[in-house]
Amino acid sequence: MKILLPITVPSDNVLWQGRRFKTKRYKDFTDEALWLLQGKGSIDSKCLEVHIVYYWHNWMLRDVSNAQKSLLDILAKAGTIVDDRYIMKLSVEKRKQPKDLPEKVELNINELTL
Repeated sequence: MKILLPITVPSDNVLWQGRRFKTKRYKDFTDEALWLLQGKGSIDSKCLEVHIVYYWHNWMLRDVSNAQKSLLDILAKAGTIVDDRYIMKLSVEKRKQPKDLPEKVELNINELTL
C-alpha cells in the first residue's frame, strides 16, 4: 500500500510540552493527518514493513528519528495499521523538496513474511 500525504510531519521536540502534555501543534497535526488518511485503506497484519520518505524544504536540518514516532502513532489511530508495535522492519529517508512545492511524506506499507 502506498500513501502520499501532503503534510509536514513535525519533530517530536515541538509536539510535546515537557514530557507530559501534547501541544496545540500536536493536536493540529493529528487532526490534519487523520483527515488525510480517510479512505486510504488499511492493512490488517501483525507483521509489517514500512518505508517512510520525508520531502522537506530544510532537509539537512531535520532529524528523521524525531518525526517517525508521531507519524506511526497516527497510522494506528487512523486504522491504517493495527498497531505500530507490529512493524517488524522500518526504513526512513529524507529528500530535498523544492521551496515552491509543499512538503509531504510518502509511506509504503506492506505485509512482511518472515
